[in-house]
Parts: sequence; C-alpha cells; structure tokens
Amino acid sequence: MPAPRATTTICTTIALSLLAALPARAEPLPGSEWAPQELSGAPVPPETDVFIRFDGEGLYFGNGGCNTFRGRYVTQSDAILLSPAAATMMACAEPVARRESDFMQALSTARFFTRDGASLTLSDADGTAVLTMDQRDRD
Repeated sequence: MPAPRATTTICTTIALSLLAALPARAEPLPGSEWAPQELSGAPVPPETDVFIRFDGEGLYFGNGGCNTFRGRYVTQSDAILLSPAAATMMACAEPVARRESDFMQALSTARFFTRDGASLTLSDADGTAVLTMDQRDRD
C-alpha cells in the first residue's frame, strides 16, 4: 500500500492530467494577481502582504505573509485545481504563521472558482467559499 503522501501525489497528478485533457477555453485567471479579503469567513487585514498570482503557463506563485510559494494550476469552466505548493520555510510570528497556514489550506481545498470582475471566490468541493480575494493588479 502506498504511503499517504505518495497517494496524495498520485491523485493530484491524475486529477491535473484529467483537467488538462479537457477542452481549453479562454481562462479568466492567467496574468492576474489577488489579495485575500476573507479567509474561511474571517476578514484578512488589508496591511498583509498575502497574495497569489496566476500566470499564463499554468503556474501560480505568491506570498503567504511570511513565506513565498509556487505550484501549478489548471482550470476548466468553473473548476480549479492547484498542485501542492512548494514553499520557503521561514519562521514567523504566530498570527502571521496561522493566517499563512489557513491561506495555504484554503488554496489546497479549492475546487471551484467564481470571478466577478475584480473579485474572485474559491470554493471547496461542497461549494463552500473558502477564500474571497480582490484583484491587486487591476487598473
């Protein structure tokens, strides 16, 4: 029986492959950068430097408030899947570390997205909003 981490990696790889094989459409996320406004129902202080950026090559990167992270993402219609993030491992103050952990957890559970102009909501598999963000790079 594979180890739990190996099973998670295998499942993520299969899911990413399946989503990538679906027909492409004009994606509303590539080239955009987002700052969280609400995380699991709680407001995020505006002075934080937490953000995520989606590029046009299927990569995401950002800052959780203390550590930088990066990974791959795929979307199809309103479905989204982010691969597990590679992140730096700097120590930070407890409130920042907790918020960063919650942010990364929200990204890992995101399965759907809704973009309404400069607002982006990520939802889990049950459709529950886990992260609401505003676009940082809008004109």
